[in-house]
Amino acid sequence: MRVLHVGKFCPPVKGGMETFIVDLLKYLCRSIDVDLLCVREGLRDRVVRTPFYTIYGLGRIGNILSCPITLNLYGWLKALIPHYSILHVHLPHPLATLACILDNSRIPIVVHWHSDIVRQQIFSPIYEWMVMKLLDKADAIIATSPYYVKGSQLLNRFIDKVHVVPLGVDPHRIEATHEGVEKIKVTYRDRPIILTVGRLVYYKGFEYLIQAMREVDAYLIIIGIGPYYTRLERLIRCHKLEGRVKLLGYVPSNTLGNYYAACDLFVLPSIERSEAFGIVQVEAMYHSKPVISTDIPYSGVTWVNEHNVTGWVVPPRNPKALADAIRYLLNDVALSKRLGENGRRKFGQRFHIKYIASYIYKIYEDITADN
Repeated sequence: MRVLHVGKFCPPVKGGMETFIVDLLKYLCRSIDVDLLCVREGLRDRVVRTPFYTIYGLGRIGNILSCPITLNLYGWLKALIPHYSILHVHLPHPLATLACILDNSRIPIVVHWHSDIVRQQIFSPIYEWMVMKLLDKADAIIATSPYYVKGSQLLNRFIDKVHVVPLGVDPHRIEATHEGVEKIKVTYRDRPIILTVGRLVYYKGFEYLIQAMREVDAYLIIIGIGPYYTRLERLIRCHKLEGRVKLLGYVPSNTLGNYYAACDLFVLPSIERSEAFGIVQVEAMYHSKPVISTDIPYSGVTWVNEHNVTGWVVPPRNPKALADAIRYLLNDVALSKRLGENGRRKFGQRFHIKYIASYIYKIYEDITADN
């Protein structure tokens, strides 16, 4: 069995979808041949062979909103499909959606539904039509949580094809070292450490967390890059929080685990269903950290982080609610410890990438048998 995955951005671009795909392929390649077709930084196409899989990186000429634009996707897809037994497409990805519906081969297709398109309403009718065509053509659809399925009109039209398989994390990618953790704790030794991780984009809600820090005597470390960097930097200066709120930018995977291990609690302050799952919550849970997240209707965020089980859930766009929750968990050490331990247990039972790879492999087997 050979499976070609189609994703938006090539490694080492870091986002929830991209991180998950890399973790997944490293486990799937133990049983089957897997490769990745994606869009890379730079104008030229480039093929990179790793010890685990081949990356077909297509040159990018720009972005429209959050979609990478390349001229070569359809041509590469047509050339590669005869060499594979399954096509696994990760959405949202408008160009890949169009290429797949134009392709007239009979290759079995798995659609991995990471998120609806929430904000770019101007394109919704066109994209919805394309997605409907692709979902109709697909042999299986993978959604990441039952909550998200319930809130997605498109997925509910094809509910018989839908398999709920959560995103997973390879713990080896985010392991911590004693030296690395101690260095962070020494740097921020005089106050508790609050951590958040993610692309600096509108739906992450980082501005509300920064505002909450006016009422919290702790450090906030924000890890990630994106178009909102300058805006968040200005907000930090406006509230005179430069001494306690740190925008660290990009942190490589081999040191990211140190920050999870060093923090006292993790916060995901997202505000839209574009945050369909929140895989960074899972990474924090692996390190036994209590999570504070927001109650986004029909998002999988609260399916991952259960209120008063693995953390606390507060209303979105509410700095005061975030501040109150942070202060409460920092003051109740026993509760924070219990929530963190529950999160680690849940990680081991549900979110380890080895289980996710196994579920997806079973879907591959089922659709190839049917075909």
